[in-house]
Formats: sequence, structure tokens, C-alpha cells
Amino acid sequence: GKVKSGDVVIHNHPDAELQPSEADMKAAALFADLGVGFYIIDNDASDIYVVIERFPKLVTERLSCNEIKEHFSINGSFAKSLEGYEIREQQQDMLEGVVQAFNEEAILIAEAGTGIGKSLSYLVPSVLWSLMSDERVVISTNTIPLQEQLINKDIPLVRKCLNKVFKSVLVKGRNNYLCLRKLYTLEHEPELFFDGAIKKQASSLLEWVLVTKDGSLSDLSFVPSEQLWDSVQSDQDSCGRLKCMHYEDCFFYRARRQASSAQILVVNHHLLLADLAVRKITGQYSLPAVLPPFSRIVFDEAHELEEAATRHFGFNLTQKGIRKLFNRLWKNKTHQKGLLPFIALKLREIPKKKQKDELESLEETIYTEIQKLHYEVYGKINESFLEIPLVLIKLKEETEFEMNLKIRITSAILENELWQNSFIPILHSLGCSIEGYADRLMKLSKDLKRLYPEPGETLQSAMIELEAIIRKINSYAVNVFFFLSEEEGYCRWAESNKGSRGGYSIALCCYPLNIADMMKLCIYDRFRTVIATSATMTVSKKFDFFMERTGLDLVNPERRMLLQLDSPFDYPKQALVCVPAGIPNPDEAGFNDSLKKLIKHLVTIRCGGIFVLFTAYRLLREVFSAVSDECTVRGYFPLIQGVQSRKKLLETFLKRKPSILFATDSFWQGVDVRGSSLECVIITRLPFRVPTDPIIQARSEALQLAGKDSFYHYLLPMAVMRFRQGFGRLIRSKEDRGVILIMDQRVFTRKYGKVFLKSLPELELFSGKTDEVLHRIKLFYDSDKPLR
Repeated sequence: GKVKSGDVVIHNHPDAELQPSEADMKAAALFADLGVGFYIIDNDASDIYVVIERFPKLVTERLSCNEIKEHFSINGSFAKSLEGYEIREQQQDMLEGVVQAFNEEAILIAEAGTGIGKSLSYLVPSVLWSLMSDERVVISTNTIPLQEQLINKDIPLVRKCLNKVFKSVLVKGRNNYLCLRKLYTLEHEPELFFDGAIKKQASSLLEWVLVTKDGSLSDLSFVPSEQLWDSVQSDQDSCGRLKCMHYEDCFFYRARRQASSAQILVVNHHLLLADLAVRKITGQYSLPAVLPPFSRIVFDEAHELEEAATRHFGFNLTQKGIRKLFNRLWKNKTHQKGLLPFIALKLREIPKKKQKDELESLEETIYTEIQKLHYEVYGKINESFLEIPLVLIKLKEETEFEMNLKIRITSAILENELWQNSFIPILHSLGCSIEGYADRLMKLSKDLKRLYPEPGETLQSAMIELEAIIRKINSYAVNVFFFLSEEEGYCRWAESNKGSRGGYSIALCCYPLNIADMMKLCIYDRFRTVIATSATMTVSKKFDFFMERTGLDLVNPERRMLLQLDSPFDYPKQALVCVPAGIPNPDEAGFNDSLKKLIKHLVTIRCGGIFVLFTAYRLLREVFSAVSDECTVRGYFPLIQGVQSRKKLLETFLKRKPSILFATDSFWQGVDVRGSSLECVIITRLPFRVPTDPIIQARSEALQLAGKDSFYHYLLPMAVMRFRQGFGRLIRSKEDRGVILIMDQRVFTRKYGKVFLKSLPELELFSGKTDEVLHRIKLFYDSDKPLR
């Protein structure tokens, strides 16, 4: 009979070799276009290879918004499970929007203020839709804390309240998993790869692998050295897939099998973008890629989409990265450690047959010709990266750029004689050397396969690893040549930073200027439902900036839904915003001293835990050094970002009350601290991005060429969204109460300051001299109507 969408074609391979042939793949692709799955089985149907998963049957059913809202009613399942539950009008509105997006295959852009309960608003419809339609839903976040909240708290709550059986999986990137083949290869000859402490860690890994739940890095009780984990982590290039003898026990594929049977996948933006990149290249949106097939996406923390896509589709080529890869092949001349000496040693153990002379010749080639070439290219890398900073210094002196050893590759730079006569030859020669070495290693790999087509497990593993490294080395050459190309649409720059021990760290950076077209092509045009949500998506109550930067303005307006939902918190009672008047602006002399003086006075008020948010590490360190002793004297536990991991720092902040944390960048967002642990947030300056940052500068110039004011169309909206994120750290629940102290009086003295203030919810805004501000803050904390 005629196949239809939702059916599966099962193809028998009598020889029990289930790997699909080229003909199988062509047939599978044809059936995929009809919405039909394709499986391969052996004679007795005891084994199966899923080429294309079964497609969901065409759905005519629709989610019932009224039925879903019943779960959120005063007598609903969530009210019975959550103490102090109350109906939130904003959550009801968001539920309606999400349900409509699923039912009508629409794109929903929803700004949902803190406290609305947006995760439940998209989780419940997502789960019910997945169960009803047999379609997988992917939920993508930017931060690990939100992923953990979804998996450990929100989804179990949804499962309980809906009383539904469904499977949800947190999908981690491949490099988070240990590769058994690599680990057991190291077990045989660890001295050929590592010394001392790293060997002990490798032994600990061998013990851990017997008891670990999922074989992922987060399950380890210790932090392995970077060198060790690089050597044992799973990666696509070196994976033998079905041919690997550890395939059935493979942690990565075990996790992917779990994902393939799940209705809800929780991922991060980077992993989802990696999946979409594969689908864009192959043109296959119905086959497994990095993730199993899916057709509905929810982006939480969507305000980070542009940044995530920019990072993913660009590259940052460093001397450290190249050297690390080369050291995996041959660690040093003296001790003969690394993959190549390991392969040479294994060649000696091969039973000598008629290829005896060739095998011995190949071993000798590794120790002579290839070792010599390896260190010639290694030397070339070091030599090139020593010359680059010298050229950058001269370029900086010869141009008008005020960039601390950062040179953006503009038309003026391209025409510069120093660039033409020094930089290009250095990089071109480097790219050719790396490419030539990759070619020679590929010839070695082919010779190994020809002379020993059926190696033992250990040698085969090493040969797979060699091919993976060759591909990576070749990709470095490709990146070098692309950096030198003049293809439009990218921002390129070279930077050099002097290390504390002397010498320079060099990076060649290349990132796309605009990701809008790519987002439309890969996401909005391909997936039936897309939901983008965050607490900060608008500027001056409009979505224009977010939509322009992420390509949503290119979508048919009839398919696009906009929803702006304010936080349910009572900000006039819960929060006070203060702006000291009469102090210098952040870029003026005396500002740093004013900031230090105010913090010293503030800690005498005893206003609970404090975040001091900076935009630059230099000022952060200076202020911390000046005020930390006074904070300690006043009973505060001072913490500074950079000494501990972000997670450990937050744990300490919550444990040691009261604490004062001096932080930058990542602490402006994605941090949820409630109660007296955090009762004051100091925003040291309006968070404008550095205008001389290469990609910021390039994007600003592109807007100017398009006839737009780059400050009002780009720099200001970005700063406002980051400002709103910083403000959002303070009030996280109905019981929270505290003060936002803005140390940048430009919110009053500059025209654009109104845009920042208008972005805040309605609440009391107080400005006055420093003494008046401190007095008003004290009155606020001494108020007889605290909410706790």
C-alpha cells in the first residue's frame, strides 16, 4: 500500500551489517521528503539501525488553552503543589501566547518580567503538545543555572502537576563526555603521554569510569587537568561510531539514545546552534544531526541569542590552541611522548610479515622525517607568534587606532605597507607550513592503513586519533587563510596581550557582523514554532532592537506575535533607586575616589548582602583593594570575581552573611539570589560596551554606512538591556526588598539617560548629594514596613 506521513519503511540487511549504504541513504532521503521513517534490521530483527526516525503523524488537534489554564487556577494542580500559590494575570497571558504559537505554527516574542513564572508558561504547553503530536520540543537556554533549574525543579513539578508520563533530557555538548576508547588507549601506555600528577589523575579516571552515572565531566569529583581531559574527551572527528568496540557502552551515544526517546530536550544555545549548522550544511532537517530531529523550539534567555550565534559562527585562533594540539602529537624531543611516538612503538609490536621492510621504514620515517617536520612547523608557529606582536605595535603607532594591541583589519590596514609586506607574508607562510604538515600526516595515515588494514584495538584507536588531529590541524590552516581573505560580512582583528611573566598571548579573531539572515534561514524558516523569551527584550517598551539584531524583523509580520508582560512585583514598596548627584562622571578624575568613599559609608548602614557591578576589571580590582579592609571591619565578607569559579563564588556569597561581592560581566545576569543575602546592588557605571572593541566598532560603522546613528541604534540599546539585567538581580521574589544604587549621574545629565530610567518599572527614584542619598537609604532599611 501507499506509505504516508508517520509510517516507517523497514529494510532488511541479511548479512547483519546494518551500516546504511549510499543507496540506502538516497532511499531514506526520498522517504524523508514524504514524512516516512527508514529503519534497517537484520534477519531475525534482533538489531536495528535507525536511519530516519519515525515522523509524527499529521496533527489536526490543537491545544486547549482553557484546559491548560485550569492547571493554573486557584483550585488547579499547581495551587495544590505550591505553597502560597496565587494566580498571576501575566502568566495567564503568556500561556495564551505560547498555546497560540504551537497551534498556529507562529513565532512568539515574549518579554516576561521576573516573577511571572515564564518557565512553567512554556513548559506545560510544550509537554502537552509533544505528547499530543508526538513532536519533540527543544528548550534552549544560555546559562547552566537555568538548565539545572528546568531539569531539577520545574520539569519534575510539571510532571507531578500534569500527572503525565513523559521523558525529558538535559543534552550536554559532546566534549562533556569521556571517550572509553581514548581512556583505555592511555591505560596501556600512560608514560608515553603523561608525567607525574596527570598520570595519577588518569588512574583516578579509570576508577571513576567503573562507577560514574553518565560519564560526564560534571559527574567527576575532581577537576581534571586540561591536558588530560583534552586527551580523553569524546569528539566527533575521532569517533569510530558503530565500528568502535565500545559503542554499546559509549557514554555519549548512551546519552544520545536517551535524547532520541525524549519528548523534551533541554540544551544550551551553543549546542543548538551547532546542530543547526550541521542541518544547514546537509540540508536535512528531518534527520538526526547533533540532536535528534525536532520541529518546535523555545529560546529562554533569548536576549543572548545574537552573542551566542556570533561566537558560534566565528573563530578565535590562538598560539596556545595550536601548540596544545601539536603537543598531543609529540610532547617534546627528549622524552618522546605523544601520539606519534606511541604509533611508532606499536609498529614494532606488529608481527612482521611480508611488509616487514615497509613497516620498519615507516617507523624510521616517524622518528626522522616526520619528527623533523613536526618541530620545524612547531618552530614556525612560535616564530610567527613572536613576530606578530611586533608588527601590531608598529601598526598601532602608524595608525590612528587607540587600541591596546588590538588591530581591526579595516581597508586602511589592508592598504598599509607594513600589513602588506610583513603581516600577510608571516601569516601566509604560517598557513602553508601548517597545511603542508597536515598533508604529510595524512600520507602517513594512508600508509598505515595500507600496510596494516586490520590493526589491533590499541593501534586502531591511535590511528583514529591521528586522523582527528590531522583534520583539526588542517582547519587551523583554513582559518589562517580565511583570516587573510577579504570576504565581506566578517569582522577580523588581531590582538596581543602581554603576559604577567613576559611574552605575549596572540589571537586572530574573525566573527560575523550580522547573524540576522542566518537566523532566519536556519531557524525561523525551518521550524514550525519558535518561542523567544527573556525578562529583558525591549528598549523603551519596543522590541525593535532585539528583532533587528536576531533577524526576527525579516519574518512575515503575520506569523510574528509580540507579548510584553511586566513583573508582578510591587516595586514602589519593594525597591528604591538612588543616584548620587554632584559626583564626577565615571570617566572623570575623582570618580574612583567617590565610589570608594560611598561604599565605605554604605557598609556602615548594614544593608544586607551587596553586589557591586563593574564594567571593567581594572576598576574592580582597584576599588576592592581600597575598600575590602573597611568592609571586613564593618562585618561584611568581601569577595572578588576571578579568585574562585562563578559557582563557588555564589555559594560562598550565600553562605557567608552578609557578603559584599565585587563582580563584572557574568554577574550582571543569570544570578538568582533571594532574601537578605542580597539587599543592595550598586551599578558603578552605565554598561556601555567599549566603543573600540573591534566587533562593536565594525557593527557601528556598518550602521553608519546604512544611514543609521550607531549610538542610538546599537550602543545605547545594548547598554539599556544590560542595565535592565543588572537591575533585575535585586528583586527576585515578592518578599525581596532592597536598594539599587546607580553611581552614574549621566542618567540625569545626558539626554539618553531617560532611556535607561524609562526602562525601569515604576518605583521611587531618589537623587541628592551623597550624604542625602545615604540618609535616604538608611531610612529605607529602617522602615517599619519591611516585606520580610
